Amino acid sequence: MAIIYALFFVFFAQIFHKIRAQLIVLGLTINFEGDSALFNPYHVMAVNLDKHPHVKYDLAKKHIDFVVSEQGQKIIAEFKKSGQQLFYPVMIGITD
Repeated sequence: MAIIYALFFVFFAQIFHKIRAQLIVLGLTINFEGDSALFNPYHVMAVNLDKHPHVKYDLAKKHIDFVVSEQGQKIIAEFKKSGQQLFYPVMIGITD
């Protein structure tokens, strides 16, 4: 399930980038971005194994561990489209 969410967010970011590019072609601008009111963090979590014993929890846990790892956060930070950073890591420096 976590992998599905990750793929959805990459897909969403690509759609946003395409729309942004079309706005530029049309001579339009985005007037409001970057405000804390627009903060929309993405989450990654595994479903409850007690309620859903059929899921592959071990794979979900590996994915989660990777996403929040320093390497995963670096990949998130470096993901760009046309030179624009699409995602901003929040886990670097956070410990359990």
